[in-house]
Parts: sequence; C-alpha cells; structure tokens
Amino acid sequence: MGSFGGIRSSTILRPFVSELGLISVPKYAVIPEVHNAFDPEGKTSNPRIITSIKQVIEEVEWYAHAVKNHKHHHPVPGSE
Repeated sequence: MGSFGGIRSSTILRPFVSELGLISVPKYAVIPEVHNAFDPEGKTSNPRIITSIKQVIEEVEWYAHAVKNHKHHHPVPGSE
C-alpha cells in the first residue's frame, strides 16, 4: 500500500462513515511510516506529527461542542 495507504483509504471511507450517520472531520494527521514514528511508549519527537495530531484533536473538540450546542437548541425530531 505504501507510506500513504492510510490517506488513500480514509478518502474512500468518508462516504461510508457519513452513511452510518457519523461525522467525519476535515482535518487528518498524515503519519507516513507510522511503525517508525513512535517509540515503545507511544511518544514521538517529530514536531510535524505532534502539530498534526493537536490540530485533529482541536477540530474534533470543536465539532463535538458545535454538535452538542446545535442539538441542545434544535433537538432531533422524535427524541423529545
């Protein structure tokens, strides 16, 4: 699959995730050769990976708050 196989598969999986009613955030972390990117404790010193993962986490948090806020003000029909 190569070092970017995960990116290719994530692009293909987005429509399926959406069809399951899940939210797919636009941001993603590209980690080529992930098997070499982290030490045995799961840590990395690569600043690009750290920045990418932080950005993904921030975006997931933003979406979670946005969905929660919207759901609070506009309940899903039939869930009341």
